[in-house]
Amino acid sequence: MVVSLTVISFVINLNPQITYPLYLNLASEQDLSTISFYSPIERFWQFGIGIITKFIKKESFKNKFLKLLFCIIFIGSFTLTIFYKNLEILATFCAAFIIFSKILTFQSNRILKILTWVGNRSYSIYLVHFPLIYVINFSPLIMSPEKLTRRLLLLVALILSILLGSLLHTRVEQKFRLNSSVLVNDLKSLRKSILVVFLVCPLILVLMLVGSSNRYFGLDKNPAVPLAQWDLAHVCNSTLTKATLCEIVHKKGAKVVMLLGDSHAAHIKLSFLEAARKNNLNAVITHNIGCRFYLDRLTTGKDADPCLIENLQYFDYIKNNQVDYVIISQFVKSNSPLSTFVEAVMKLKKEVQSVGIISNTPEFPNTPFDQPIIYQLVNRDWQPRNSFKINELPSANKLASDNFVDLLGGQVKTLNLFGVFCNEQVCSRVRDGEYLYIDENHFSVLGAQLVEPEIGSLMADLALG
Repeated sequence: MVVSLTVISFVINLNPQITYPLYLNLASEQDLSTISFYSPIERFWQFGIGIITKFIKKESFKNKFLKLLFCIIFIGSFTLTIFYKNLEILATFCAAFIIFSKILTFQSNRILKILTWVGNRSYSIYLVHFPLIYVINFSPLIMSPEKLTRRLLLLVALILSILLGSLLHTRVEQKFRLNSSVLVNDLKSLRKSILVVFLVCPLILVLMLVGSSNRYFGLDKNPAVPLAQWDLAHVCNSTLTKATLCEIVHKKGAKVVMLLGDSHAAHIKLSFLEAARKNNLNAVITHNIGCRFYLDRLTTGKDADPCLIENLQYFDYIKNNQVDYVIISQFVKSNSPLSTFVEAVMKLKKEVQSVGIISNTPEFPNTPFDQPIIYQLVNRDWQPRNSFKINELPSANKLASDNFVDLLGGQVKTLNLFGVFCNEQVCSRVRDGEYLYIDENHFSVLGAQLVEPEIGSLMADLALG
């Protein structure tokens, strides 16, 4: 039985698509690989190999060179499984061989005692480590964007896993293993187990779902994240990982204005569409999340550049269709290749009547939606800041955006949106109690609606030439 299950699990681990039909009713197609990965079906083969090795007669292995070689292969492949999942196969079989052949023998009783201590508690540590790692990575309780903080928290989770695993081993596992008075078939124990599994656990899960859905948990002061225009079920809607190009005809025979850019084109796409309608212009909307507009390779190498491929397709569309005006909305970063961006704009300018550039939106130093709850508890009077002084805003990306506009030398129309959100001293991300941003630099639906008149003015300027 164990051998059969081990073989089946190993085959499924190599070809996880075999199990996808089992999960089709539980998740969308893009989630199937994740569900399959966390399924015990894919992982049983590792336990199975350990069980089989346990029951096979062990023999002493005397070749010192091969001992060292197998140990190095095991340690190296086990470490590299972090980056290359398939190396887990090599690590597992090397570990089985090490156990089978008694390669690791220690003369030091101290080392042997330490390894025995860890080995006895290894399964309990395995049981508790995943919830702790999950909390570190995803819980808003201790959410932190800093990589160093993340690594320190993961180290804390590792230490807690060992401590809690040891506690679970001594207080629970050993209690039931060594206490002969505890009978598995005891009726009272069975009733308690059934009550916990089929009543208490589902009740806790239901309460958690209801509480989180209705925001009953009063510890979290973070406001709800508002929607962006890319979230709305509307024309040209798409996922955030896919480029789009679609045409909207408002008036037959009218001139055409086209929107190019990254997520900063996506977050104003409906405002752009409405501004085009009010200016009696037909519209073409594109946005390629994470991709600025450039027409030359940014790096030397043979690897395909998906952003460049999409940009060239847009450029071909402009050359082969009637596009009169183009507006580029993209977030220029401090390390952006400005000269490459300028060259792309100049090539584009030769193909259309006018080009407009929307410079960087005001960028705030943080988002009010993911402040760690622990920080909120320590600072009881904490409330998310709604406004910042101009000198408190990050300046590196804004400076790069301003340099980009300067390099264009006045040959294109430009739109600066700072006046919509800032006065001479302060920038605000809230108006009438509603958030204008969904993060540090992307507009909410309301924020995008506020800039619609400005986009319409830019379109009017492009039409004047």
